[in-house]
Amino acid sequence: NSGVTAAVNETIEWYEQPSTLIVYAMVLFLTYITYFDWRAAVGCMLPLLFSTFFGYYFMLVLDIGLKVSTLPVIVLVVGVGVDYAYYIYNRLQYHLSQGNSVTDSYKETILETGNGVFFTALNFALGVSTWSWSPLKFQADMGILLTFMFFTNMVMALTALPGIAVVIDVFRAFSTAAYAFDAGAARVLPAGEIEEAVALGRRLPGVLLAGERHGRRLPGFDAGNSPTELRALDLRGRV
Repeated sequence: NSGVTAAVNETIEWYEQPSTLIVYAMVLFLTYITYFDWRAAVGCMLPLLFSTFFGYYFMLVLDIGLKVSTLPVIVLVVGVGVDYAYYIYNRLQYHLSQGNSVTDSYKETILETGNGVFFTALNFALGVSTWSWSPLKFQADMGILLTFMFFTNMVMALTALPGIAVVIDVFRAFSTAAYAFDAGAARVLPAGEIEEAVALGRRLPGVLLAGERHGRRLPGFDAGNSPTELRALDLRGRV
């Protein structure tokens, strides 16, 4: 029996990391082909990654061993957590595409789908939390772990995902502006709305317009919000 147990533990140790990486690779790939935007893929995956790390630490603190019976639990919770991420990201992107500010978009998203995500996670967590009083150790451990993971995924989707999306956009905007200056641009004029950018283009002769929605260049604009697209343009002395 001890030999079989040792062999099982070695197999779990060997396959635990590859199986988790495969799950996240599939989430990353499927999210990308759904939105055709790498920012959506990263924004939806990173909160799940944080939740997984918290889950492993929780298992360590409570001395819940990684076994054949517990290994699929983390993968199962990833599948549930990515649903929360999709709900939040879909509405957040919709409101941003309507020209709303990040703050207003986040408020509308929380009012529309945030409550649904919260109460869905609450129902899941309350349901499995009753297992914690089971006389069976495995069922009790799974009740505690699943309750923690459902709440963690919900909190990450409601807080970390919008923050990550904003940070990625800000970094891209600043890197695009830095590249433009390095390429010889005279000035970079930020515009909060599409109409404002179009009005600047009409008022200033020879101005280049750069902007995008949902990861795609806006119609009539010269480039998107990416330094890569600026490489094909002569920016010397341009605005």
